[in-house]
Amino acid sequence: MLKKKFYMLAALKNRHLIWLAGLFIVGCTSLFKLTEGPSQQVRSRSPFEETSFLCTRSTQQSILGPQKNLNEDFSDFLKLSNSPQDFESKMILWALLNQNAHPFLAGPSSGVVIVLISGRDLQFLNFAPANNVKDYPYYKMMQFLRSRNPKGPSLKSLGSLLEKNYRGGIKVSPFFQESLQDEARLINASPELKKAFIRGDQVLSLNESISAFPFSAMVQHFESVMKVSKNLANIQPIPITFAHQEDMDNGTIKCNVEIPNYTQEKYHIKKAPIQNLFFGIKEGQTLALAITYFQSPLKTPYLDTPTLTGINQAEPPVFCVFESKNQASIVFSSHSRDPLQLLSQIITQVKINSHPQGVWEILDQAFYMYLDSPPRVIYSAKDALSKPPPLYAKLLEDYPSYYVEKLGELIGVQFDPDGSVFFLKRPSHFAQDCHN
Repeated sequence: MLKKKFYMLAALKNRHLIWLAGLFIVGCTSLFKLTEGPSQQVRSRSPFEETSFLCTRSTQQSILGPQKNLNEDFSDFLKLSNSPQDFESKMILWALLNQNAHPFLAGPSSGVVIVLISGRDLQFLNFAPANNVKDYPYYKMMQFLRSRNPKGPSLKSLGSLLEKNYRGGIKVSPFFQESLQDEARLINASPELKKAFIRGDQVLSLNESISAFPFSAMVQHFESVMKVSKNLANIQPIPITFAHQEDMDNGTIKCNVEIPNYTQEKYHIKKAPIQNLFFGIKEGQTLALAITYFQSPLKTPYLDTPTLTGINQAEPPVFCVFESKNQASIVFSSHSRDPLQLLSQIITQVKINSHPQGVWEILDQAFYMYLDSPPRVIYSAKDALSKPPPLYAKLLEDYPSYYVEKLGELIGVQFDPDGSVFFLKRPSHFAQDCHN
């Protein structure tokens, strides 16, 4: 029997609000220039990272983040003789660096959901933002990690360690470059953001360097606020409830929001896409995957740094847990205008295959998405029109269809007491590196 703990710091405000969206949906992004007809696509540039889809269970260390080079530099940093050896400290360091690598998505006001695995112990934690501009859930998450191993270095000490010894440099990833372009107006209106992200009269380009953050000062400010704010004092999680649950002959399916019945053609399409950030570390039998959620634009710089703070009303990422015996697959769907359409298709395939664990095995299948304004169907495999599911077969008869390289992000964890691993659907904005 699995020893499971499901936690969150704040209940979902509305289980039926679907909020996560991303960069890949036609008509809502500059990634693709599309014309009508199947597989007619002109790519203006590639925003995707070269990455491993799945590391082997015997992999001793894997690092997942928004840029392959950053993953590799951080792995080298952890090999330094003065780097901390405990897992929690490494995850805190990785959280600090990711804040620097994509400050629009990993600001102090970002909410964070974390999957934590230690051997047979599986936990879900949600550090949710409160209606308070000085509520810093991203730092709460790091403080919670520190509380799991209080003998390790303080957050401030870890920040100082990065400032003194991290030499990898932080460069603009394809993912962050698009955010810079999308937020150009916000950047030009802020002296702090303009100083950090404008060169000449344009935003930073791909692979240009991002100035290092004053990590120790940022942490020190958080700790000083925490001493006087009751909202920040309680970092202990509370149980999570799953709005969607299905029993199967050989397992269960649980999701943190209700999955609509798309066979009745009821959709929950967002008007505008939003983004979120994934990063994590796996070492031996221990794994942590963090997913930020952030409502942009937030216009208040944090300590005169190019990190945004403010009242964050974004909803947590949507995910499902496919569980069977001693294994489970946890799948997060994001970076699309209707992430539940993708989860719904995965659930359908799992039922057909009667194989709730090992969900990563079906991520190479064709996926579909119906969108409005204007009505159309997009799909992610060039052979997708040969045998679409019944719902989309009908939609394909009624509306124009388009091939796109990617519909959204599907990233998750395969939980196995013998060795848990990250997985992601390629192509992806994110990358993971495997080290034996």
